[in-house]
Amino acid sequence: MERLASQPGIVGALVTARDGLPVAMHMDSTEAGETWSAVAAMLGNLAARLLEEGGDEMEAAVFHTVNHQFVVARVQVGFLLAAAQPNAEGAALCDRARAAAEEVNAATRELIGSLL
Repeated sequence: MERLASQPGIVGALVTARDGLPVAMHMDSTEAGETWSAVAAMLGNLAARLLEEGGDEMEAAVFHTVNHQFVVARVQVGFLLAAAQPNAEGAALCDRARAAAEEVNAATRELIGSLL
């Protein structure tokens, strides 16, 4: 999360379980991270449900607000959220979030493999 959060324009990153429980985060404050974790789960579950109803599978979804852009990507344990400044370049932001999601999934597989 630290590597993703250190990218230009990104103000924070986290991984949350589908129910909103924070798994890992690199945010300005724990309180903000807990709030954004709940938001990531809500947005991720909403996007996944809407896309699946249309016959598509969610890879990443982008949400824009006045103060931020959010990219929510699906990972094995739940969702990854990258929060960025509103003027951050959207395609690069998505690429970074997808790359981070792949790293999270690889780490998850490695952890599960070490437990078996």
